[in-house]
Amino acid sequence: MSDFVWKEEFTEYAIRNLKHSTWAYVNPPDILKTIEWIQQVGGNVTSDEFVQRHKTVEIIHEDYRHISIHLGLLTKSSGGSLHLTDRLSRPGFYSGKELAASIEDCGIDNPVNLNILGHNFTLYVRESLPFCCKLMRPGVPKDYLETVLTDHYVFNQKLNQFKFDNLLRILKKLDVIEETEKGFVVKHAPPALTFYYIASEYFFLALNNVDVKIKADDLLREVHNLIPNRKEDFTVLGFERFPIEGWGENQAWMTPQSFEQLLHIGLIDPLCIARILQTIVRDKKNPSQDLAHSTLRQLGKRILDHVEGFRGEPINMPEVLREYEVPD
Repeated sequence: MSDFVWKEEFTEYAIRNLKHSTWAYVNPPDILKTIEWIQQVGGNVTSDEFVQRHKTVEIIHEDYRHISIHLGLLTKSSGGSLHLTDRLSRPGFYSGKELAASIEDCGIDNPVNLNILGHNFTLYVRESLPFCCKLMRPGVPKDYLETVLTDHYVFNQKLNQFKFDNLLRILKKLDVIEETEKGFVVKHAPPALTFYYIASEYFFLALNNVDVKIKADDLLREVHNLIPNRKEDFTVLGFERFPIEGWGENQAWMTPQSFEQLLHIGLIDPLCIARILQTIVRDKKNPSQDLAHSTLRQLGKRILDHVEGFRGEPINMPEVLREYEVPD
């Protein structure tokens, strides 16, 4: 057991992370061309200018404005003008100004730009994170992925067939995943996917504890097996140093401060949160035992309320809800 103590703000973050994101069609070239243009005209445009631009540029889908806002790249003023965001606009996300600077420095077709979009997309559409973590090498066939993911509750969303197909398509366009002869694998993990998986594997190896030391080699091996090609930019997530102490050394551990930041920006899976709370509830010496107990109940109820809005209950709902049962 660790001395980790659950706090009220952790409960707020955990509840917020159960709210799913709104997204539909995403076409990366549309977004990149839009960001490049807005940068060229000074970093902001009026609503009328945006409409006129759409009429003169080859844009595949009209929803590129809304998804650019959702992905933290653009923000809308009260007057309707659109502005490139800065780093402080959306914690954890690359900003519109950072993407624009990358396009200016490297050219619009550089893979670096797709990595930025891939990071913002997977951080916003968080069902994509456990989705990608199913892609074990040498490859996972699509029909198997459909069996284990379609109509299941994934992170905080029911992944129906339309969303499954759309997610597969978008992640391929963003170069996050690719299809090989054996099936799908992670091609290049952006920071959101990298640190989500590091956190998930850490909690597995640490038996759902925070601030417990594990073998660093074990953690590094598990991460490298799934995502050998990854970007470890922790600064975009708000860290000054690597979130896992002892990364790549002898022993590794996640501090309470790193846990709080990863939870705050939404990179700790709700099932991991439930298991951490279960661990605290079973520890009668932990001063936050009662709070962990009530948080488990709150989260379980939130999920039940959430599921009522779905068209049909997710296949794995009983399994998910069991994670939130308060132990005796």
